Amino acid sequence: MAVLKTFPMDLTVILGPKGLGVFLDSGATQPLVAVHWGEVSRGSSASFTVYLKNLGIEIINVGVGTVEDISAWGSLEGIPPSVTLLAGEIKQMVMKLSVLSGVAVNGKSATIQFLEV
Repeated sequence: MAVLKTFPMDLTVILGPKGLGVFLDSGATQPLVAVHWGEVSRGSSASFTVYLKNLGIEIINVGVGTVEDISAWGSLEGIPPSVTLLAGEIKQMVMKLSVLSGVAVNGKSATIQFLEV
C-alpha cells in the first residue's frame, strides 16, 4: 500500500470485512481506493460522500475508524460507530474532514479502515 504524502490531503481506504465494497457512486460501479479531499486549509473543512455495499449474501455490520490518530491536526466526522448492511444493500455515508486552525496542513494523510463489528 502506498503512503500518500503529498498535498492535497488524502485518506487511504482499507477494506476489512469480506463482501464489503466502498464506492464513489450510488450505483456501486466505481470502487473507491482513496478519498481525495482536495485543498483543505487551516480552520476549514471538506465533505466527501461514499457508498457502502454488501456484496455478499449475509448481513454484515461494519465499523469505520482511522488507523492513525489525527486529533493533533484535525477530525473526521460523519462516520457512525457501525453500519448494518443487508445482502446487496447500499448505504450512503458522508464524511467530513475538519482541519484545526494554527497547524501546518501540507503533507497530511491518514488511513481509514472498515472492520466487521
